[in-house]
Amino acid sequence: MRGRGDRDTARRPPPAVPVPVPVPVPGPYHDIQRFTHGHALQLHAVHRRFLAALAALTPLLPGAS
Repeated sequence: MRGRGDRDTARRPPPAVPVPVPVPVPGPYHDIQRFTHGHALQLHAVHRRFLAALAALTPLLPGAS
């Protein structure tokens, strides 16, 4: 015979699966989680300007006239 406790436990959902909590990464990239899309756009703009200035100062084929 089953008791009342058996019927109650049969209706309960299974326990939730624990979700791992992200651990902060030590080192130079520990603040990477704080970067937003705006930060990425700013970095891209600086990179684009830097490469344009570098290309203007660097000859494509050194020694070619």
